[in-house]
Amino acid sequence: QGFFFGDTHNVTHDIDRTLRDVDPGLGKDLCKRVLTLESQLAGERNGEIIAREGAATAALLEEAGRKLGLMP
Repeated sequence: QGFFFGDTHNVTHDIDRTLRDVDPGLGKDLCKRVLTLESQLAGERNGEIIAREGAATAALLEEAGRKLGLMP
């Protein structure tokens, strides 16, 4: 929880509008994955889901960074 909520979580909200302007599908997918992580970390805590969604979210954030010109 401590590593997700805060800057890590906030960046997904900070880039959402700009990302959706560039790639609406990627923006929506990232949002859905983050919502799943929020739900898991705030209550349910299924380790398999957290691991899967965490890895998928990290990959989407990297793709978003490339789409937004923030990383190569």
